Amino acid sequence: MIYFDIPTKETVIHKLSKVLKPEGYFIIGGAESLNGLKHSLKYIEPSVYRK
Repeated sequence: MIYFDIPTKETVIHKLSKVLKPEGYFIIGGAESLNGLKHSLKYIEPSVYRK
């Protein structure tokens, strides 16, 4: 996702988070970040978020 613009990143995150099970984990690559993006995921540690 590092090559996507912000609106596209937010769209992707929104769609993926909709299909995550409750308390499911969303893990991204080390070069990725959700900082500055609108999302409903809870930060756990670098590259790890939870629904």
